[in-house]
Amino acid sequence: GVLLGSARLAAAEVRPTAVRVTGPVGSGKTRLWREAARALPSAVEGARVLSARCDPARRDVPFAALRDALAEAVDPRVAEALADLARAGDAQLAQDRVRGSFVGLLRSLRGEGPLVLCVDDAQWLDAPSRSLLRWACDAAPDLPLALWLLARPEAREALSAAAPDAQALDLRPLERADAEALLRAAGA
Repeated sequence: GVLLGSARLAAAEVRPTAVRVTGPVGSGKTRLWREAARALPSAVEGARVLSARCDPARRDVPFAALRDALAEAVDPRVAEALADLARAGDAQLAQDRVRGSFVGLLRSLRGEGPLVLCVDDAQWLDAPSRSLLRWACDAAPDLPLALWLLARPEAREALSAAAPDAQALDLRPLERADAEALLRAAGA
């Protein structure tokens, strides 16, 4: 599929790739990335997945989702340092520190294969995180990073700013007959 293909491409070409998956509530975005993540070890050797789920209550908290994703893989205090760096003194200096630290962390976490960073419910991704993801993809051309952004359709424009070269996948709700066939196949 598209998600596994982006991880394979990131690994083979040693560069960032991105996929933007959009669809209405209940269209299967979360299930899609979870199934892709399950299949990843056999599809892409050495791949590692970090995931974050954005929360509407934290949409104005800088780096909230990215801190969550990093806290899965490193000591949560290290992930929290992103926010501390962002608050430190001079705005430009703080931005430079956050950028360098973030890319350094991604490089250290990737292991033998690509790093997959999955952001679910990305329609609630805060603006500093969108900017940081864009910068990481642009400024680290040799980083094998597969960025998977999953969101509702109304977030297309904002996510395009975060990952302008992302491959787009638009999910549609199942037609009634297809949903019924799926339920029958599942034994429901």
